Amino acid sequence: LELHVGTRAAVMIAEGQVAFGEDELVEVCVDVLGSKAESFEDVQEIREEIEDVAS
Repeated sequence: LELHVGTRAAVMIAEGQVAFGEDELVEVCVDVLGSKAESFEDVQEIREEIEDVAS
């Protein structure tokens, strides 16, 4: 990803993956990483990056 993923965010994503499973990985990542986005368009860009990496 082009954005920096800090330790706290990485831990939150790992805990989300354990709780929700692999099927929800993109949603968990977008939820955690999108919290720093300034606009809806930024969240959409983050989603696209994550989907590209996850596929």
